[in-house]
Amino acid sequence: MTVEPTIRHKDLTTVTPIEWTQYTGETIITKILIKGGKKTQETEYVEDGVKAVPRGNAYIIGNGPSRKDFDLNLLKDTGQIYGCNALYRDFTPDYLFMVDRFISQTIVDEKVYEKCVCYAPALEYTRSKKKLNLIVAFKFWIIKFIKLLFFFYNNFIGITGSY
Repeated sequence: MTVEPTIRHKDLTTVTPIEWTQYTGETIITKILIKGGKKTQETEYVEDGVKAVPRGNAYIIGNGPSRKDFDLNLLKDTGQIYGCNALYRDFTPDYLFMVDRFISQTIVDEKVYEKCVCYAPALEYTRSKKKLNLIVAFKFWIIKFIKLLFFFYNNFIGITGSY
């Protein structure tokens, strides 16, 4: 499936469509042992437990003041909503991402994973006793995501697109 977004920024160019492939899972490190100067690792293959398929627009919602007085429920019928960290306190997105240990633990304690799909890095996935879902290839994903956020922060005019 090819995603065909139209993204306009200051120089009004169009971004190339993104090729989407179904994620199946990945191997994560579950334990690192250092004994006698030798490092060993225990790993586990984590199969995709979500089987997410894109539909409609993708809305990425943060926790900043720009969402104040905006009814996020208006977005639900036109796509999927991806939220960050404590967004769940005010609104339940389709998918919730977190990387902080304390917010991850709070989300597990409050059973937010029963209301929406929750993603966390490998360490938090393991700590949660697999109640959270694994963020795909976390090290590389977060770097690309941060670069993309900076790009949009510095160049954003508008974004539309559908699957």
